[in-house]
Amino acid sequence: MIAALAMALSSLSVVSNSSRLRQFTPKPAAIPAMASTTDPVIEIGNQNENKDTPMTHDHETTSDNTTLAADPVCGMKIDPKTAAATREHDGTTFYFCSTGCAARFDADPHKYGHPHAH
Repeated sequence: MIAALAMALSSLSVVSNSSRLRQFTPKPAAIPAMASTTDPVIEIGNQNENKDTPMTHDHETTSDNTTLAADPVCGMKIDPKTAAATREHDGTTFYFCSTGCAARFDADPHKYGHPHAH
């Protein structure tokens, strides 16, 4: 008996909802705003790379007198105190922003323009 009542109420619900949907009129779609006509600006790192001696240690000084060194692989300026990795090679200490850059350097240090490269 309860199941029959539940099925009857379900049928009434379906019929009333379908009647409401027949009366529904959607609003017209809004006109999209015009897309910007300006060109995007694309910035690429290492544009000022010194091609003659790419692994010379470019040092910068910050406002708190911290000297920054350039990662020889990607060129990122990093604080030697917080470098992710360091390597000694031919008497020179190199600082790296990540262990990934250090691994690439380890694979072939001369590829990155080491001053003693042939």
